[in-house]
Amino acid sequence: MSAPVVTLAALLAVVAAVAAVLVARDQFAARWRPTSRRGRIADAVALGTDAQRHGDQAAAVRHFTAALDLAPDRAELYFHRAVAWGRRRKHERAVADLTRAIELAPYSPGSYQLRAEMRVALRQFDEATADYRRAAELDTADARCLEQAVWLLGELGRYDEVIPAAAEVIRRDPRAASAYHYRGFALQQLGRHDEAVADFTCALEHRPGWDVPLYHRAAAWNALDRPDRVLADLERLPDEQQAWPNVRVQRAYALFAAGEYDRVTAELAGCPADDSNRVVLLRLCGAAHLHRGRTAAALADLTAALDLVPDDPATLLNRGRAWHDRQEYAHALADYDRAAAVEPDRVEAHAGRGKCLLRLGRADEAKAAFARVDEIAPDDPHTLGERAIFRREAGDHAGAVALFERALERLPDSPPMLNILAWVRATSPDAAVRDGRRAVELARRALAGEEHGNIRDTLACGHAEAGDFAAAVAEAELALRDDRLTADERAAVERHLGEFRSGRPVRDTGSSPSPAR
Repeated sequence: MSAPVVTLAALLAVVAAVAAVLVARDQFAARWRPTSRRGRIADAVALGTDAQRHGDQAAAVRHFTAALDLAPDRAELYFHRAVAWGRRRKHERAVADLTRAIELAPYSPGSYQLRAEMRVALRQFDEATADYRRAAELDTADARCLEQAVWLLGELGRYDEVIPAAAEVIRRDPRAASAYHYRGFALQQLGRHDEAVADFTCALEHRPGWDVPLYHRAAAWNALDRPDRVLADLERLPDEQQAWPNVRVQRAYALFAAGEYDRVTAELAGCPADDSNRVVLLRLCGAAHLHRGRTAAALADLTAALDLVPDDPATLLNRGRAWHDRQEYAHALADYDRAAAVEPDRVEAHAGRGKCLLRLGRADEAKAAFARVDEIAPDDPHTLGERAIFRREAGDHAGAVALFERALERLPDSPPMLNILAWVRATSPDAAVRDGRRAVELARRALAGEEHGNIRDTLACGHAEAGDFAAAVAEAELALRDDRLTADERAAVERHLGEFRSGRPVRDTGSSPSPAR
């Protein structure tokens, strides 16, 4: 079969038909195309809206710009174009359009809200906060903008402003869990930890299982010295968060406060070597080793921490104490000097300097160091305790007791303070200072706050001073059962036990290990 032949006439007929269709289409379109200004604006807006809906933000900008060329005083057109600019991440242009929209329509909360969002993207947090607050003023029924303002105030560290703003959010929406959380965090930063705990608890009531306020409540419990509550809250965090370094730090603080020093050191093993929290864990582990009498391990961890942050005062103070416990007073003095140089008003640094200088035979310099302690914090109980130790070691036992008694008035339930005063009352070489019954009473109060062999040994010395050697022997034997005693502490208790069995009280000659912990 031969192929069909297309003649020229037939081809021309097809072309003519197509042309007729195209002319008819253009005529139809021209008949229905808007010719009025209002119609052209509506057409451009419709095209811009359709482009936005299909994700073509560049086309949306073009169409809304065309509409604005026809109607430059229409606030809503600037708003729509700002939306398109924002989606294109052209935040500066979006802010400019929204500013013009607000000039034209100053009572539109939506324009303020969108401008705030654009300013957040530009990290203009102060300006964004003001926009969110204005939007909240214009729409008093909606708490969301004010809630965003509260968040930004917290990011800016304006915690005093967070508290009333969050209260207004809660007034508008009593179930706003985020507002409770933001206010709790602000209260925490201001040192109002009891109130922070209450707000974090409310946040968790309205949003059960929310991990952020749960973690922050644990930190607040740490500040309130409630390690049991800390550990309980941290255990409720999801399993994958248990190993997070910041969670390990909070847990380590709680374990340290609870006296579970071996568990503190275990937290360090799971912390990555390059994590910023590692320095805190190293410092806590060093302090934990000190409490267990492991000065070599303490020095290793504290030195590692100082390799990461060379001038951290807390770490320097702890390492100074480790050197002091090893009777390497020159090294200890060097660390205390560095800590005092970093923080000239750090009481512990000057107190440590004073103790080391006294051990090094530099009594005049030690006196000057303790004078500086007195100048910085004359009524601080810990300062009074340090000054009392200086008096005691200088041989002024009566002066030491007077200062210890003043310190105890301020810290009536402090086991270390009760213990050291009981020790002086029981063992002082000054007969006018010794008071066996008072020593027993103080040591029993210390034991009520902390069960430890050191404190029980002090109680034994008090019984001996009061003439009850049978009770002294019994308490010393109980003290020796405490496996937390260091080798030096154990040897001291055994010497004391020998004295009691011989019917002799203990006298502090300055060589006995200090019972203060």
